[in-house]
Amino acid sequence: MKITSKWTTNLRVKAVEDAVNDASKATVKEVTILVARDVIAGSPWLTGMNARSIRFKVESYGILTEGEVFSTSGYGGYLELYHKSKAGYFRRAMERHVGKLPSGIKARVKTRT
Repeated sequence: MKITSKWTTNLRVKAVEDAVNDASKATVKEVTILVARDVIAGSPWLTGMNARSIRFKVESYGILTEGEVFSTSGYGGYLELYHKSKAGYFRRAMERHVGKLPSGIKARVKTRT
């Protein structure tokens, strides 16, 4: 699952652009880590292989920052869609935390200015 933050501003002030960009990067990273922790905690558990295979990464390309949480087990997608009691564990983790992006970015920009 991907978390994406892309911003624009009509102010061409470098300090403002830097503040928004830094806040966006930090908040996407924070939210991505929270999602990854919840995915690990909510992963179906038989041998623990899938939970141990959960990874995340955060990359930034100018005004675009992406956080990604994924399973390297080879069957994480199957568990997400078809497990009898834990289906949707990625989706639930994402829904629980993705709403924190706007307020987190706003708070970081305010504390920096």
